[in-house]
Amino acid sequence: MEHGSQMRKILRRVDEQGPPAREAARRLHDEEGITVLDEKPSTLLVEGDPDAIEAAVETMGGWSVYSFAKIKKPDARPRVARAPRK
Repeated sequence: MEHGSQMRKILRRVDEQGPPAREAARRLHDEEGITVLDEKPSTLLVEGDPDAIEAAVETMGGWSVYSFAKIKKPDARPRVARAPRK
């Protein structure tokens, strides 16, 4: 699999009937091309082929897939305004 097809996704447990995070992480770990990067009680951060992630989550039930986006913090340093042109 080429690196360009790798995407990060956030998985959230949306139904109490779904497997707990530890069990979900174990199932995903067994899937080809999916890596679990972080695990919280009801949230997983995974990386891999988006289609493989979607398919794996469908078979688990009780979990939903959300896109992962990095948001750059704005530069909050004060700036000196330019002098007006004459």
